Amino acid sequence: MKKWKGSTSILIIAFIFYLNAVIWFFNGKGLLVWVWVIAATLELITGIYYRHREKKQLEDEQKQ
Repeated sequence: MKKWKGSTSILIIAFIFYLNAVIWFFNGKGLLVWVWVIAATLELITGIYYRHREKKQLEDEQKQ
């Protein structure tokens, strides 16, 4: 079984945060929606950064 990378887990968490924002939106909680959207966006940026870093590290290992 393939091991999950850390960046994949972070991107899944970001998706869950966006899903939570949609749920809060339909429950009529306006301010909390923005809190979840901001948290999800930060999580998404972090996941993309880690994915890029993991890819670069893998390329460096293959060159050596």
